[in-house]
Amino acid sequence: MAEMQKTITVPKNKVGKVIGPKGATIKSLMRTPRVRIDFNTRNPSSDGSVTMKIRGPPSSVIAVYKAVDDLVNVNTSDSTDIMRAFFDFGETDLRSKCMTLLEQKSSSKVVSGLNSAVKRHPVVLEIDSLSENEMIGNISLHDDVDDDKAPFQEFSKSAVQDLFDEALKMKISSTLEFNFSLGKMLFCAGGSNTVARLSTSKKGSISQKTLDNLQLRPVWITTLTTELTDKLTKCLEGDGFECLNASNPESFTIIHLHAGPERLFASVVLALDKELNAVPLADDDRLNETKREAVESILKAKRIGDIIPEGKSIKVTFRKLSLQVHPDKNSHRGATEAFKKLNDAYDKLSKGCPGSTKALEVETPKHSKNPPKVVSVTTNKKKLGTVSLISLNDLDIRAYVKTFDKEESGDNLSERIRRILNDCWEQRDADGGIADPGWGSGVQIKLVKQVTSKLYYGKEVTIDGRKEVLEVAVNVMRAKPYNGEWQNTLEIDVSVGEKTFTDGDASNLIDKFLFVRGWCKNLKL
Repeated sequence: MAEMQKTITVPKNKVGKVIGPKGATIKSLMRTPRVRIDFNTRNPSSDGSVTMKIRGPPSSVIAVYKAVDDLVNVNTSDSTDIMRAFFDFGETDLRSKCMTLLEQKSSSKVVSGLNSAVKRHPVVLEIDSLSENEMIGNISLHDDVDDDKAPFQEFSKSAVQDLFDEALKMKISSTLEFNFSLGKMLFCAGGSNTVARLSTSKKGSISQKTLDNLQLRPVWITTLTTELTDKLTKCLEGDGFECLNASNPESFTIIHLHAGPERLFASVVLALDKELNAVPLADDDRLNETKREAVESILKAKRIGDIIPEGKSIKVTFRKLSLQVHPDKNSHRGATEAFKKLNDAYDKLSKGCPGSTKALEVETPKHSKNPPKVVSVTTNKKKLGTVSLISLNDLDIRAYVKTFDKEESGDNLSERIRRILNDCWEQRDADGGIADPGWGSGVQIKLVKQVTSKLYYGKEVTIDGRKEVLEVAVNVMRAKPYNGEWQNTLEIDVSVGEKTFTDGDASNLIDKFLFVRGWCKNLKL
């Protein structure tokens, strides 16, 4: 293999940082296999800087160069701890060198501070010189952790396929869901070592036991800094995505609660800043002029081409109209019937029916009613399997297979829970934050998310000959965990086609997974 040489100039005030305590950092760099480093501090330049020459295999040289560059250019205080853990892959087929940085400020670029443990001791996993190889992080079935399993290993399509197969067999609720989130894989560092060395197995994997011995705990973080919002939206628009609800960003509150007497864990979605039981129709956030016109236009349509115009992407147009007329998102008295009519038009056009085909006939309710405050209640929610991919980008991506039961009207909430939520809502703070019910109530609010703006971006893509909509949901919110403080944050969800289904085909999931993996690798913020 041809060698590479790279040169980097270390300023006078950074030489000590590159050397490290008692020479630990430079010694660790010099132990990188097949790499030769020339760093003569006894012969500095006139300005006190020292030139470092790095020679060896390209992937290893780039890894060491990046490590030194991070030390030279990062802006941190002298008290900041730095831990470098070099992942030595020996003679495996992996062509990348992995490096872990424990640095107080390194994660603040993308991650918000909801997780206090990670905020105190963050570690960012960076992978250099990636080609088609990638690392899988936390490939996990049913949240089980096994010391004999390898949470980090070379990318393997068959390993992901097997995970999906097993996850689908474990369905315990009525609905299955397959989606993704953009986030960052960080580590909690429990130890005090300044240098750690990780060795892999012959298969190029790192076991859970190895991480435990070094007191490194991987943590997947989805709470991102809101400063990424503008960068992300510009990136999506530049990639051909269309904002599907630019004039109607959604706003709502999500409460994750545990009710002891009812033995209930639930996620309750509430309309934002309104009375808890019901709101006047004219004051409901879920009905504005655009949504009213969308419902009425569909109800008046005589042909399916009047509902979804010809010449446009059927899937993207359907998704855009769904966000306007779905009963969850529109409290117009005719929303349910309009959504039925929209679904019928979409099904017929997808099967090749001409736009002149007669539209479904529906009846519009004669009387309106105040919409319920509770939009939906999700129970029996369980992650069946997760796969996290770590890349060179600012953001990593995780795929989820979940199962849950969902009840749209919230009728399965007991009157006791409704009364407690009413009381909490009436005592909310000046910013609209819902109050904690207290221990005596038997209800514990685990997390509150107040989504102030949810925008959907979508574009039509082709996966294995099928046309689908790749959708990115950008959630700007403030969130408060139990006994925690409010934090402004951003969450990003990704899906391809229908997220939910009642029965699963793992081959279809792997196709979607591979497509999103490729898209995420090219996502540059």
